[in-house]
Amino acid sequence: MVGVPHLSGSQKIFNALFILACEQGSIVERLENAYRLALAPLDVQLELPESIHAEFLSVRKELERLYFAPNREAARDRSDEQRAMRLAGRLVSLYDRLVRVRADRLDVPDRS
Repeated sequence: MVGVPHLSGSQKIFNALFILACEQGSIVERLENAYRLALAPLDVQLELPESIHAEFLSVRKELERLYFAPNREAARDRSDEQRAMRLAGRLVSLYDRLVRVRADRLDVPDRS
């Protein structure tokens, strides 16, 4: 598309976290929006460092099971909310690792 900048993998994960933090709705609904709008279109091979491919693919596979498993009941239950909270935490950790990998490549001093 002309005039629309391409987002990097780290920007897409950041957008997913922004959706989780700022949108209205339950954690299950926000995580589904984050998946559909930011994480599903991410090309792991092209947009993320190899060191986090496996973790990202694991998170994405679990998201697909949560939202798109065959014979999935329409009603959400308490276990879905717990899974969504756990997956949201994994996304935060993944983004933290991604930022640190990028900082190491740029030789940015750690300020922790």
